[in-house]
Amino acid sequence: MNRLLTAAESVMAMDPDKIFTKVTETVVGQDARVGEVVDFLFAATARVAALAGGASASEVPANNVLLIMGPTGSGKTLTVRTACEAMGLGYREIDGAQLTGAGWHGADLDAELKPVAQDLKGDPRPYVVFIDEADKLSRGDKGKEEGFDPSPVLLRLLEATGEHPVASSDSKASFTLDADALVFVMAGAFTGIDRQVRARLRGGAGAACGFAADADAQGAAVLPEDEARALAGPADLEAWGMPRELVGRVSTVVSLRPLGESAFREILDGGPHSVRA
Repeated sequence: MNRLLTAAESVMAMDPDKIFTKVTETVVGQDARVGEVVDFLFAATARVAALAGGASASEVPANNVLLIMGPTGSGKTLTVRTACEAMGLGYREIDGAQLTGAGWHGADLDAELKPVAQDLKGDPRPYVVFIDEADKLSRGDKGKEEGFDPSPVLLRLLEATGEHPVASSDSKASFTLDADALVFVMAGAFTGIDRQVRARLRGGAGAACGFAADADAQGAAVLPEDEARALAGPADLEAWGMPRELVGRVSTVVSLRPLGESAFREILDGGPHSVRA
């Protein structure tokens, strides 16, 4: 019996509307974005089911990489983790800011995935690898120290299928990982990408001419940060500093808005999961 296929089909049989309702009981102020995340997870689970059922990677969409942007405190981690819990998906959180290569000071990405490999052997199911502070992997983050660039290691994992061998400096620690079960979520604030979007809107290729161009430029100049971030596309991510190879593997981009006063009031006083409940 193919346990991974059975688990994926069980998730796909769930009602997305019920999952959405369950997640929004916990995640406040991001209803539209929650819907986008839930839709992504169902689509990625369908890919896992197809691969587990014998389809080749070339026959199924490469829709298993989500990029979720938003300011600190907007609910990036909570949204994904709560959705995974509601859907019964595996979940592993990794701090992208600490990722280095084996032998470097910091966290080795391969070693961080060993618990995932062990979990999948005992309980095969679609598994979300959540990389927080993923913007720290990119050249656009000026605060990143010089040293090992973990993005090529991550890219190999994003492109892997089947039983993926994971090498280690210690041969006894090497292991294999069922890459077909993996769904990746990269999250971060991507500070400054709104400026890149405004610059593109003010004078990018294909801009309007004459008075229309002036109006577009003026509108772009005053575009709020969250609205500009929500318009970020692959070209903006690359211009900001995200490696082109990683940009090319991203299948879905979701942008969370900063929480307003009413949302914070609900977090404090509203619903069964509020701080004062």
